[in-house]
Amino acid sequence: MMRGPGGYPGSKKIIFRSGGTERIIIIIPYVKGLVSEGERIEEFMRRSLPQTVLLHISPEEMEGLIEYADGKVRVGDPESVSDSVYFAVLSQYGKVSFPSPALTSAVRYARRKNIPLEALDMTEEMFTEVYLKHVGYLAHLRKERRMRRILRMALPGEDPVEALLLIDREIMRQRGYKEVERARVAWQVDRTLEYMSRLDKAVLLQEVERVDEMISMLLKRLRSSGIKPRVTLIPPPYPLQKE
Repeated sequence: MMRGPGGYPGSKKIIFRSGGTERIIIIIPYVKGLVSEGERIEEFMRRSLPQTVLLHISPEEMEGLIEYADGKVRVGDPESVSDSVYFAVLSQYGKVSFPSPALTSAVRYARRKNIPLEALDMTEEMFTEVYLKHVGYLAHLRKERRMRRILRMALPGEDPVEALLLIDREIMRQRGYKEVERARVAWQVDRTLEYMSRLDKAVLLQEVERVDEMISMLLKRLRSSGIKPRVTLIPPPYPLQKE
C-alpha cells in the first residue's frame, strides 16, 4: 500500500483494454468512521469524475446508506462489540461518526451528480451462509473477547491506518475469518469486473484493511484473462492528520 504524507494511503488507478475500449478503475482506500474522511473522499470524487461509483458494501447496506444520505432515516450508535471497539480506537485519531462519513460522502456526491451507485458485496443472506460455514460459535466468542482486549493494547500514536491493520490482524488470527474475508473480496472482484465490462471509468471505495488483497486479486484475474493492466499510484489529496 502506497503511503502518502502523514502515513495515509493513496489510491491506485488500474487501466486496461477490454472489448476494444480502454477502461479505468480508481480504487480508493478509506478509514470508515473518521469524520475527516468525508471531505477527503469528496475531493477524490471531484478529481476523478467517475461514470459510476462502486462501494464494497452489500445491497442492503447501500439501500440504508442512500436513505440516510437523503435524510430519510436517522442512525444511532454502533451496537456490536466489534464496531464499538473499532470506533473507540478511531476516536483517538479524530472525530468519529456512524455510518461511515466516507461512504456517506460518496453516496451524496453520486446522488448530486446523478451518477449510478453500485454495491459490490454479497447480500446479507449470502454473507450469513459463508460466515456460518467458516466461523463457529466458539470462534465468534473468542473474537469478541479479543476485540475487548484491543482497547488495552498500545496503538500507533499518529497513524489510524496502522491501528486498523493491527485490529484486523487480531481478528484474522481467529479461525475462519480469513476464509470469510477472502470469499467476500473474491465476490467483490467478480462484481467489479462485471460492471467494468460495460463502463469506461469508475471509482471504487474499499476499506484500508481489504484494499491490497482486492487489488492483488483483481490484477490476477485480469492477467489470467490475457489482459495486461497498467497500475498508476495516485497520492492522497491531503494527508490524514490527527484532529
